[in-house]
Amino acid sequence: MDARMPTQSASALPLCDTATILRHLERAAAGQCSLASLARMDWESIAPSLAAHRPTEVLDLALRLPTGRIAQMLCVESLRSIAKTDPARAWRELERLGPGGMERAATTAVLGEWAETNPLAAAQAVAMQGFDNADAWRAVAGVWARREPMAAVAWAGRLPPEVREAALTEAVRQAVADSSDASLARLLSACGDESSRAEAAGEIATALMMEDEGNAYRWARTLQGPARAAAAERLIKESAQSSPEAAAGALTEMLRDAPSSDAIDSALVSVAQSYASTDAAAAMTWACGLPADHQQEAVREAMLAWAARDPVRASEWLVRQPGTTATAHAKLAFAAGIMSTDPQCALAWLRACPASDERDQMLQSANQKLARNGQTGF
Repeated sequence: MDARMPTQSASALPLCDTATILRHLERAAAGQCSLASLARMDWESIAPSLAAHRPTEVLDLALRLPTGRIAQMLCVESLRSIAKTDPARAWRELERLGPGGMERAATTAVLGEWAETNPLAAAQAVAMQGFDNADAWRAVAGVWARREPMAAVAWAGRLPPEVREAALTEAVRQAVADSSDASLARLLSACGDESSRAEAAGEIATALMMEDEGNAYRWARTLQGPARAAAAERLIKESAQSSPEAAAGALTEMLRDAPSSDAIDSALVSVAQSYASTDAAAAMTWACGLPADHQQEAVREAMLAWAARDPVRASEWLVRQPGTTATAHAKLAFAAGIMSTDPQCALAWLRACPASDERDQMLQSANQKLARNGQTGF
């Protein structure tokens, strides 16, 4: 082979080069030579070109080559090329592949091409096969949503829970671009049951936030029930990492007019922890000012984070606080946070807390730790 061949890189190979490479691949498939001399070639460009010239021949060769990167790329690209003109045939050809990375990549490629021309047929094929390959579901949903967003989201929203997230996430991501409130409302209504609508609301909120955080929050406030809670959770969790103070403010506003839910509670934990990692005193002030049904959880999470990072400053803050219910929650959380490293100090703080079942259980735990260390509690 020409010494220059290993550096060959072209998206459209001349026929002689195509023939030369195919002859070398044929010899490698027959065990007459190694693929080492071809390893440095730009197969990301060459494989599609070879497959476009002779997809059937390239597929046959790929399946006879030693398992590896070259064989996989040739197999995937040849099946992709076949699917452009005859997706049903390409789908049948997949049966020749054994389970593994090659089969998964080729399936995704075939479904993506099939969805370009007949998304419903591609969706039916992947559903009948029952794949656990998330990329396959995403391939169909994404291509379909670019053409028919309502139909794609409706299909994805009605899939079984174990595959719905992958398909719905991709369908919504493609469908949300430049959508009005009315269009987004229709997307949600197309999702079927309440659970699917809530899941889609979270995905829409995330997509909107990537473009305009303020608009994403505004849209979330137009929703009701579980969909609103899911959208709020997603937005607040996202902003909790980059701007915990702003996330805390948004969550406070949501709590005023949104019912408690698992989604809201989850967002509350994320905000409390993130806020305490950047400004623990401000996080505690925020948590102590929340409504009673959310206050205890937020206070606990913020104080636990503070006690783990800087117990001295946390204790100094505590001694300055008035004797409120929120302060009592904070003292219990502080004691829990230092229990493993300083059970004697934890006991002292617990003694300053109002009597409660939680306090009594923590006192018992602290005394047990001290006893194991050969110390005396009370």
